[in-house]
Amino acid sequence: KPGVLANVVDQIDEATCRELFPVVEEMRIEDATRVLTAMTRHSAPAIRRQALDLLIEWDILILRDVFHLLNDPDEETRNRILALIGRQRDTETEQLLLDYLEQENWTIQSRDHLLACYRALGMCGSHRSLPFLRHILMQRNLNTMFAMGGSVHKEGAARALQALHLRDAANILEEGCHSMMPDTRSACRKAVARQGGMAT
Repeated sequence: KPGVLANVVDQIDEATCRELFPVVEEMRIEDATRVLTAMTRHSAPAIRRQALDLLIEWDILILRDVFHLLNDPDEETRNRILALIGRQRDTETEQLLLDYLEQENWTIQSRDHLLACYRALGMCGSHRSLPFLRHILMQRNLNTMFAMGGSVHKEGAARALQALHLRDAANILEEGCHSMMPDTRSACRKAVARQGGMAT
């Protein structure tokens, strides 16, 4: 039964799990969605990737149900999720990513990963993200707030603001470009330069 399979599929060995994909293709959409979503928690990267690929291909992916893949050890899988997050503005996805960043829910200790998450927030976000991003940029003691250090978060926040394409976001960047804090000033000037207009 699909319901039973969904509950145990992440515990099945990789070889057997591979043989289940043709079976899943014959299921009703609702059942296939359940089983494939469960497969995204399998220990084998190849199974997680194939399950994600099918969810995307069949247009049955529910992003909140696979959001855990943002912490996937496999970089390719993480990048697929980030691309999905950033392809359209969506309030639910925005809140998921805000929570992820605010609560330090990441397990991937990578500067590039964090910067990509902030960039994705800018691509999917709205005015709701502005208070958080401004707080990150203007905070003096971020090194005590984040294990990875504050500079990467400030650079990420500036990139997110740039990607939001909002007047209020541009105003925050402009303010940051003239900040007394060197890391804030540097992050904002890099972001402004990246979009083609360097503040002085």
